[in-house]
Amino acid sequence: MLNSIFNIPFHNGKYIFNSKNGGIVELPKDNKFKDEEIAYLKEHDFIVENNEKEVEELLNETLEFINRDIETLEITIQLTEECNFSCVYCYQEKKIKEITFDKANSILGTFRKILSVHKINTINVHYFGGEPLLKKDMIYYLDLNLKKMAKVYNLKYHAYLTTNGYFLDEKLLKNIEFEKIKITIEGLKQTHNMLRKSESPNFDIIMKNIENTILYIKKLEIRINLCGENIDEFEKLVDLIYTKFDKTRNKIKIDISHMLKYNPTDKFTQLSLEEFSKFNLFARKKYKKKVLNC
Repeated sequence: MLNSIFNIPFHNGKYIFNSKNGGIVELPKDNKFKDEEIAYLKEHDFIVENNEKEVEELLNETLEFINRDIETLEITIQLTEECNFSCVYCYQEKKIKEITFDKANSILGTFRKILSVHKINTINVHYFGGEPLLKKDMIYYLDLNLKKMAKVYNLKYHAYLTTNGYFLDEKLLKNIEFEKIKITIEGLKQTHNMLRKSESPNFDIIMKNIENTILYIKKLEIRINLCGENIDEFEKLVDLIYTKFDKTRNKIKIDISHMLKYNPTDKFTQLSLEEFSKFNLFARKKYKKKVLNC
């Protein structure tokens, strides 16, 4: 039996993500699976008899994608794995791995090749990290060139950003003109600062940055990762957000997520699936259009 070509190890090889079925498995400490676990891995294609069929499927899907008509091109660019926070639930290893100008030019070159083949009318680029705003120079560079490309090919270009909000500033917001920004807040001030560790408390800084940011963008998504430490503060936090930003509340949506432990030593209390599901349903019923996907 062989490992699937779609298996991606992460967190120092302790887990495997399969990009085809979307499943995640934790490897045993001795790297030996029980018979029933092996049966599960076979059933869900984590391990296969041979990779030839997988390679054929991948080639067919790639050819299908290349040949089909697409009007919107979506791409997520991970600018860096570094971050200025040390959130208690973070799964990234924070290695010094970041995009270079050579890589950025390669990405732009790939865009041009795709545009020469497909009649695309919109490019949506999602800037991601680590903390992407540690690489503001790269965001400026890519954004400038993508705007030039949009003019040449007569298409729309939209920029999206996922950030912890600490480094947001007026210069960036004026120049990039983000369509939407996603920022995570983990609770009221004390809880947030405890869960999103940094060299200095950051709740007040992020809230101030949100106040400035919301003036320049069309949509703001505030993500709240629920855990045992912040679930009782959720309602107060939502009320605080919509009271503080009352004049621009129509731009704000709340995204509820389940804070998961990727390491048993992570210092927070993970909610059971039942606890999270019940609270998620409650929040969606109470807040309706304030919460995403209602």
